[in-house]
Amino acid sequence: MISRRLQRFSAARGVLPVAALLATALLATACDKVPLTAPTDTTITLFNTGTSVPLNGSIDIVASVIESAGTPVQNGTVVTFTTTLGHVEPAEARTNAGKVTVKLVSDGKSGTATVKAFSGSAASEGLDVPMGAAAATKLTLRAEPSSLGAGGGTTQVTATVRDASSNVVSGVPVTFTTDAGQFSASSVLTNGNGEASTTLSTAQTAQVTATVGEASESLTINVTAAPTIAVTASPESPTTGQPVTFSVTVTPATDGLPIKSVTIDYGDGSSRNLGSGNTSASHVYTSSGTFNVTVDY
Repeated sequence: MISRRLQRFSAARGVLPVAALLATALLATACDKVPLTAPTDTTITLFNTGTSVPLNGSIDIVASVIESAGTPVQNGTVVTFTTTLGHVEPAEARTNAGKVTVKLVSDGKSGTATVKAFSGSAASEGLDVPMGAAAATKLTLRAEPSSLGAGGGTTQVTATVRDASSNVVSGVPVTFTTDAGQFSASSVLTNGNGEASTTLSTAQTAQVTATVGEASESLTINVTAAPTIAVTASPESPTTGQPVTFSVTVTPATDGLPIKSVTIDYGDGSSRNLGSGNTSASHVYTSSGTFNVTVDY
């Protein structure tokens, strides 16, 4: 009798713990499948740590998740992110002290990305972040040297790109055009200082323009015109022994520098220094023939 009671008791005790363990396992499995989300009336606010995203770069996006009572949501609350341009890494993250930090990553396209965050029934307002050339709102242009001497030469043209907050914008293409001469490169990416540089070779005054996104800027690079000299003879067909008067008209270079000395070569082996400026000279040819008269400065 005693032996049978112990067997029934042992059997009963053996059943109860197995059932309890099974129920606990099922409950734990169910809890693992349901993510923790923000309660009703939670506010999600997004902040960007940079004013823009470089063309092939990224910036941090921070989501602040606060319950209606003003306290942070429970640690581990799942927040999901979406964007209209580029992508978010990771697209889903869990809060710590009511905040989540993710990266908004460019996919190489320019435009404005609108980022949103969701958790349960809570959703943030869209955060607009310019990407690439869309961030470029200010453009300055300079040339070194800013003018070239007679005959032209080369000058380095540099564009500096900034956003609406005057921060430099790197990694965006700047397009250069000119109405005279030629650039060493017509499209250049801005460096870490927001600068894109190219070299212009020109023999005449040129207007150059730099363009990035909706921003554009132009400047003029002046090329000094060389001095010009005109010579007339009177009479045009003199006879031997007849005086010929040569009138010399000098037009200075556009840089305003005067001509210091003008020399006329009569073509018969004789010449004369006329000094500077407009002048005239008389010469007598003692033999017949055709003579090539030149003036040098």
